[in-house]
Amino acid sequence: MNNNNNHSCCLNGGEIMNRIQDYKALRLLGDKYFRMEEYEKAVEAYKKAISVNSSDSLSYFNLGIVLGKLKRDNEAVEAFKAALRYNPDDEVTLFNLGQAYCNNGQYAEAIDLLKKAAILNPKNPVSLYYLGVAYNEISEYEEAIKSFKKSLKLNSKYSMTYYKLGMAFAAKGKYNEAINNYKKAISIDDRFAQAYFDLGEVFMAKGNNKQALQSFTKAKELDPGLVEEIDMIIEML
Repeated sequence: MNNNNNHSCCLNGGEIMNRIQDYKALRLLGDKYFRMEEYEKAVEAYKKAISVNSSDSLSYFNLGIVLGKLKRDNEAVEAFKAALRYNPDDEVTLFNLGQAYCNNGQYAEAIDLLKKAAILNPKNPVSLYYLGVAYNEISEYEEAIKSFKKSLKLNSKYSMTYYKLGMAFAAKGKYNEAINNYKKAISIDDRFAQAYFDLGEVFMAKGNNKQALQSFTKAKELDPGLVEEIDMIIEML
């Protein structure tokens, strides 16, 4: 008896998975690996769970999440699509698939999914934020502005939403609105180098070179990676 127990203690992750045939147990094993940040092992466990029960939407969903962590966005998209086949009205899956499409540069597909997620849960500011991001990327700035404003009504503490809203206003040539939103982003995160940089660009577009120089200088202090680009811009001021 003791010999058997000792042997089982020495099994590696792959051997354990091969011995488990219950898909729920395999999914739970994947969850354990995920919490331990052993993402490749989590992928293996979730795939094993799916091989045992190919209609387990939660294993597909969890697989999509861990693939996203691994930046394997194409595979994450396929996992979330599979989860939706078995649970088509799940708002969380719709959102995560929309986000994966965004990360993958498939913005039209992202918009379709994120709009559905926002209808199912209009109180989720993150769905509205990513919807705005997708609209920004395809130059539909008015729609982006609407989405970001709705998101900010639900959560006014997220600096990136103000920043992206500022980008949309800047793209439309609405520089005062862009400045206001970049400043709000900076008021929340005073180390937001890219917001300082973009603020400098808007000041420069307005002909306010003094404030542009101040913003660019702050961006350089915060992010050395911007130094070369900013030095070239400053020479033109």
